[in-house]
This record gives sequence, C-alpha cells and structure tokens, in this order.
Amino acid sequence: GQMSSVGQSFCPVIVISKFPYKYIPKKDSEAVADKFFNAAKFWLRKLDLYYVWHPDGGDRPLVLIPESQFAHLLRDISASFRHLFFNPREAYYRDIGLVIKAFPSHPDFRPRFLGTSSSKQDYDDMVQNTPVANYRPTGEAVPSKPADHRDKKLFRQMIEEAQDLNKAQSKAVKAKKQEERVVRQQNIGKQLKRAQRYLGLRYKREKVAKARKVPCIGVHKPVPYEFEGNPVFVCIDVENYELDHNVITEIGVATLDTADLKDLPPGEGGEAWFDQIRHRHFRIDEHKHIRNERFVDGCPDRFEFGESEFIPKKDAAKVVMSCFDDPFSKDSKVSWTSPTVADSKRNIIFVGHAPEGDLAALRILGCKPLDLPNLLETIDTAQLYRIFRREQNPKSVGSILYDFDLTGWHLHNAGNDAAYTMWIMIGTCVRAAAGRGTKEGEEELKARQEKELQEKVQDTIDNYMDEQKAWSSNGEDDGGAP
Repeated sequence: GQMSSVGQSFCPVIVISKFPYKYIPKKDSEAVADKFFNAAKFWLRKLDLYYVWHPDGGDRPLVLIPESQFAHLLRDISASFRHLFFNPREAYYRDIGLVIKAFPSHPDFRPRFLGTSSSKQDYDDMVQNTPVANYRPTGEAVPSKPADHRDKKLFRQMIEEAQDLNKAQSKAVKAKKQEERVVRQQNIGKQLKRAQRYLGLRYKREKVAKARKVPCIGVHKPVPYEFEGNPVFVCIDVENYELDHNVITEIGVATLDTADLKDLPPGEGGEAWFDQIRHRHFRIDEHKHIRNERFVDGCPDRFEFGESEFIPKKDAAKVVMSCFDDPFSKDSKVSWTSPTVADSKRNIIFVGHAPEGDLAALRILGCKPLDLPNLLETIDTAQLYRIFRREQNPKSVGSILYDFDLTGWHLHNAGNDAAYTMWIMIGTCVRAAAGRGTKEGEEELKARQEKELQEKVQDTIDNYMDEQKAWSSNGEDDGGAP
C-alpha cells in the first residue's frame, strides 16, 4: 500500500506482457516472443507491481510496473536482436499509452505498491489479494484536502485509456493519434533540415527573396552555403555496466568543428569529412575491471581511433565538460582544470543516438551538457536516419552503418560508438542533400516504399492464414466426449 513517488511513470503490465505480439513486426515478433515472452517467460522477470482502482471500482485493479522495468526489457530485447532498436524514452510509447506519465499527485490517485513478483502465480495471487481502493498503510496520514475535480477527471481518463489498450480503438482515437504522429514526424524532418544548415548543405529560408526548391549539392565540391552559426558538434556515447546502470565504465567523445570543413568537399556520403572528427575515449579507473558480457559483447580495450585515457571517477565530470570548451579535444593532452561549465562563445550542438540514456548516465557523473548557455540544440541521429529513410521505427547504429555500406569495428566501445554516431549524422545529412529533388533519389524512395508495402501486405496475409488454420483440426478428431 505504500504510495509511489510524485511524478513516477508506469506501464500497464498486462499490455507489456503482450508487447511482441502487438508492437513488433511479424517477421521478428515470434523470435522475440520465444526468447522473452512465451511459456510465461515474461512473468519470470522480477517485477515491482503497483495498483490503482478505477474511481467507480470494478472487479480488478489496473496493475502497473515502473517505466524503468519496461526500459530494461527493451534493452534486453535490443541486445539479443541487434537489428531491432528500441529507445525506451521514445515519445512513441507515451503516445500509444504504453507509458503513463505522472499520475495526479493527490494520494487518492497515486499508484500504490502491491509487491514484487517473479512468476505468473505470484502475480495472480497478488492481484487476487489487492487491497481495497481506500486502503492506507498504518501511519499514513489522511489527506488534508479533498482531491481536485479536474485531477479526478484526468485520473479517470488515464485509467480508462490504459484499460482500453486491449480493445479496438475508435476512429476518433485513431485519427487523433495519426494527427499527433504527423506533427512529430514533421518536427523530426525540420531537425534534419536544420542539421543540414549547420553543415552548409542548405540555406536558411528567410535569406532568399522568394521560396524555391532547394537544389541538390555536389559532393565533390565545397558546400555552397555558409555553416550557419559556425557550430561545433560534440557527440557523446556512454557505456554502463549491464547489471547496474548507475555504474559508468566508458565515455566516448567525437567532435566535429565546422571551421575545419571550410573549402573541403564532403565526398560520397560525407566520408571525406570523417577524417576531421576528433576522438576521445575515457575509461573510469575504478571500473576498468568491468566488462559487459551478458547482453552485449563489451570491448572497452578495443578503441579504434587512438588511445584510451583512464580517469578517476571524481574527475569525470570535469574531463567530459572540458570537451565542450576550447580547444574542443584538438589537443588531448590539455589539462583537466577547465570549469565544469564551459564558457566558450562557440555554438555547441550535442549529438547522440537516442541520447536520452547517455544524458541520464552523464547526470550520474555530474555532467549536464544541456545546461550549457551556448548549446543550440540536441540532434538525435536515430531520428535523423528515421526521417531520411522514412522508417516507422528507429534503427541501431550497426544497422545504419550496414545500410550506408560503412564498416564499424567493435561496437559497444563508447569511443567507437561516438565516432560511428558522428558518421551517421554526417552521412545522413550529406546523402539527403545530394539526393533531394533528383530523379535517382525519387526512384530510390519509391522502390523502398514499394518493398515495405509488399512486406506489410505479406504480413497481413500471413496473419490471416494463421488465424484460419486455428479453426481447423484437419479432420483429425470426431469431437470427443461432451
């Protein structure tokens, strides 16, 4: 009966238990289900169960798990199926109701702890014995004020939307979600265009007298436009210990200064710019003995772009934040006496591949790059690639390198991953700029769309045939006894 923290996020556990069947494409859903869900495997995970009751009561409570446990599940799936990439902090999961953000803070509405289960039987027993709606553990004070009617209305809506996830959606709900998805995708597209402007691959619209189509760029000539804001791109990748995500083992930093790109043609796929990236790989001294092996093949000793630097944990924030200040990792031997907040006047763009996890890990170390006064914005390469290829779901770093015909050695080394993420940022922007408005680009897009449409049609046919097979026993029995 203990109340959850104010603002804590949750997921409806029954819906999560059906995740692969409803939210993963058929070609992968069966394999994921076999490994993590079928034969009640999902229920063998350690799950912290919380409950809330509908304001009108009901036969059963809505049972929830913390969002962090759903995120851990997604990381486990991504680690076992490298071509699948799930960002636990993706807004998509909130939009479709899998993640419920911040119940109203009044004690009547906050989820309460039910218990920790590690089997389906545990779950069933706990749900069967869920305390009544007005239960309060000994010592909990009665609220001094009644719940606000607006909070009660919001709470009712949140409960009913979570309960409706297993039901067919109405046309109005589907239309609303489609509208939200369109806005979100258009915002991602705007970020790709801004990234091109920073790299001199596109002009800013108000700088021309009349709106017109932006022409494609020639990759073997210097870029035709200014590097808007003359920014420095700083990409950071962080590796955590797989059994305790509060233990940081590696930090990788890749830096691209647009001042180094002047008069330098980007080359095919932007590869001529790759040599201008500056690379750092930091390993935490206290954790240098730790190597991930259970979910990913850790390789902290296989940095491909220079020598690793060992630093004490107490200096990690100072060292990392120095990379956001002059000389921007140009000289790796610069002392670590820089202030923890950079004071350079150069514009900074933070780059990451689904960077929410990396930013959370940096906060553990005391690093807060998003607080920099000269930060222009954060660019998510998973979303840049997604809008470039018009993909429904984000892809992993390895999958994108494969699509771009780039070789990435020893992934899951933080220094290497930071470098490859910067490759993806450059490669996506240059490819999009080189192909826009061209006949070849349009034909490639059309071919990709036709292929994806055929795959979706085939998935629908396969699902239908599987359902039909379930109705028939092929005459193998006579109906048996009543």
